[in-house]
Amino acid sequence: MFDTLRKMILPIIVIVLLFFVAMIVLQWGLGISSQAGYEQSAVAGIINGEEISWAEYNRVVNNLVRAESEKTEDELPTEKVKELQRKAWDQILGDRLLAQQVAQKKVAVTDEEIYAYLKFSPPAELQNLSYFQTDGKFDYQKYMNSLADPQMSSYWASMEPVIRADLAKMKVQEMVIQNAHVTEAEVKEFFQLGAEKVKVELLDVNYERFSRPPPTNTDEEKMAYFEEHREDYKIEERAALSVVRLEKKPQPYDWEVSYNKARAIYDSVTAEGADFAEFAKRYSEDPGSAQKGGDLGWFPRNQMVD
Repeated sequence: MFDTLRKMILPIIVIVLLFFVAMIVLQWGLGISSQAGYEQSAVAGIINGEEISWAEYNRVVNNLVRAESEKTEDELPTEKVKELQRKAWDQILGDRLLAQQVAQKKVAVTDEEIYAYLKFSPPAELQNLSYFQTDGKFDYQKYMNSLADPQMSSYWASMEPVIRADLAKMKVQEMVIQNAHVTEAEVKEFFQLGAEKVKVELLDVNYERFSRPPPTNTDEEKMAYFEEHREDYKIEERAALSVVRLEKKPQPYDWEVSYNKARAIYDSVTAEGADFAEFAKRYSEDPGSAQKGGDLGWFPRNQMVD
């Protein structure tokens, strides 16, 4: 029996080796073919039927990695790179969904809207260009002069498609915000589920004090009392104010945006002698005072905030 087994060992070893080599070759072949198909497709993902190429995805990832690397001298850890890769996809996803909604809703942006955006809200990337800076700071007057400079027309023409697309996406975002409504019942339910606390206190009041009818006085008696105690009813100085309210958005340059817009309105009113109330109705974002021509009514000293 042992002699028979010894004679069969060599054939068995040869068969096992041949099977092992065949499996390696088969796996390598499958790996090469699938990788070739993977590289040939060049598709990183699909968003509502729109293909996202690896080239575009890698470009966004590289921009995020480059920006993050500038903050430190050390090499970014693997977990941080993976986080940036996820962030890149989220960024592409949000951008594509907005662009698709722009096309679906046929959102249009006029030339006047583009000019108003450039005039009152200079994009941060333009403010950081050295061409629009003086002594290392954004020069708004130099920036405005470039808008009217014929020699800069080709530059602004190249920027127009990008700005037009960004404004269209902003319009879609505003449409979503305006259509989002929260009912009082939803607010009450949210409050009750999250933060409702009950504090009960008892106050013992003699019923007799409040059961008697209140005293009545004639107008003459009231006027006589007022004349005797006039100093107790003294009203401090008051003033009337008309304003144009500008919306404040959480952006690093919102102070310059609001200032430039307010300055443009002020220059128009003072230089052209225009009616302030008309400008308030046209530009103010305060629905209450806008219809009144910016009039806030009378108020005492030190009541309004700066």
